[in-house]
Amino acid sequence: MHAGTRLCNPLEKEHNLHSASHFELKISQRISQRLRLIGTSILFCLTLLFAPQSVAGADNAENHTDPYERALRNWQNKAPLSAKIIKGRSATFGDRPWQVGLLNASIPDPLYAHFCSGTLITDQWVLTAAHCVARRQGTELIVLTGTNSLNFGGRKKKVISVVVHGAYDPQTLENDLALLFLDSPTAIVPPQFPSIEVEQRLIDDQEKVKIGGWGNTYDFGVKSLDLMETEAPLVPPELCSAPDSHGQSLKATMLCAGYEDGRTDACDGDSGGPATVRQYGQELLIGVKSWGDCGAPKKYGLFTRIAPYVGWLRANTHSGLIRTQTEYLWPESLVAPARRVP
Repeated sequence: MHAGTRLCNPLEKEHNLHSASHFELKISQRISQRLRLIGTSILFCLTLLFAPQSVAGADNAENHTDPYERALRNWQNKAPLSAKIIKGRSATFGDRPWQVGLLNASIPDPLYAHFCSGTLITDQWVLTAAHCVARRQGTELIVLTGTNSLNFGGRKKKVISVVVHGAYDPQTLENDLALLFLDSPTAIVPPQFPSIEVEQRLIDDQEKVKIGGWGNTYDFGVKSLDLMETEAPLVPPELCSAPDSHGQSLKATMLCAGYEDGRTDACDGDSGGPATVRQYGQELLIGVKSWGDCGAPKKYGLFTRIAPYVGWLRANTHSGLIRTQTEYLWPESLVAPARRVP
């Protein structure tokens, strides 16, 4: 070997040191590697897509299991990946700054890690559905804040504690509410809550509520990296509790929203997410997505009402920031002791 021979060359000069055919071979190898990765991903997704799934209600926390959970980190014995926005649109950045995504802390890919949504109701407390987190510890969770995209921007927050409503019933999904306390504050202006009187007026007027999430955008399992949203009118309880709708499954603590023909809905990934109404220039958080039948005709989406629980929320967040338009008394049955998950 001559003393002047160079063993290595600067990377940016490599294409000048090889023949065109060798360079093309390198490119071909890179493309082949990418194609193998894509093929593996497609095979994995097809496996998830055609894996057997429950056909029960959208978010039945006891009976419904989702193939994402079976395939990823053995979460099949815990709460489901729940709810999707069907036939929605991309949310405008900044319109829903208080909406957050709940992620499985052990899964690195946010698309597969995401399983539910939530709402920042103070700078450090997140409100979500109990069935999303009742069987999970805070260390298993990450909360993604401040972004419309699962894989770009935002901040990931650790969960210090999980507070489940003491009267939560996993069979009927009554009192389907839980709180998550984050490891550090966020800089957001949370939505306000309606009083019972305002809530009733909104239902009587069949006001449209806005719902959003990162769940599936079609009923056959296509998830979204971007926050999606849609609107649906509130439905009077007598329609939602009709025999050809939800019947006796509708409880007094639930409200319904949707269209008779099921044209748009939240369903499987959006559970725990907010249903909001804009009134008097402010966003009102009227419900938390609980369950439904994914856009089936007359099977309206069901949400846990917020107005009756404001006392419980204040008591468990120790926050004076939670406000309604008017004050009112809280039924004792709804101010149940909190059950904290270790």
